[in-house]
Amino acid sequence: MEVHTASKHTSLSGDLNMSLNNALFAGVILAVVGSVESLATASRLAIYAEKSRGVALKIQLNKELIAQGVGNLTAGFFGGIPVTAVIVRSAANVQFGASSRVSTMLHGLWILLSVIVFGSVLRYIPLSALAAILVVTGVRLVNIRVFLSHARHGTSHAMAYMVTFSAILPTNLLRGLICGMVFAGGSWILQRYQVRAAS
Repeated sequence: MEVHTASKHTSLSGDLNMSLNNALFAGVILAVVGSVESLATASRLAIYAEKSRGVALKIQLNKELIAQGVGNLTAGFFGGIPVTAVIVRSAANVQFGASSRVSTMLHGLWILLSVIVFGSVLRYIPLSALAAILVVTGVRLVNIRVFLSHARHGTSHAMAYMVTFSAILPTNLLRGLICGMVFAGGSWILQRYQVRAAS
């Protein structure tokens, strides 16, 4: 009986350690990719605002990451999911003339009220219609000059851009960013190795 209890305790401890390791690994991946996504969103939003409205947005990336970290910690305590910046909603705010942080809060409030009041009606909206809205917004955010600028700085920059873009289309933004980060990191290591070998 004691042997059985001890083996059961050891098995539970092993499962708990494995679960903690998996959770830690997933947390690190989500934090890194979420941070990269937020920084990319903020940078792209600044370009979009200047292009569409002629307004120069002053974006403080350090504050962006701190706010995201605090938000994720708070959400975790209440059983919420991780948060990150989203380019589509941010671009919609800029497109319709938003000029303060109140627009973000109102945006969330309208979504909440829509779900509460029109929840039974919203579920009848075809997913294809929602997908079309996302596609149109995404196409408006594409900037060919950024790709050409990357191409001028070297093929690795342009290839990282294309790998990320190509991976996002069949999968999702999270996996696409991971693929782009892995490719960019591998290219950087390879370049450093070639420089050292040449010297």
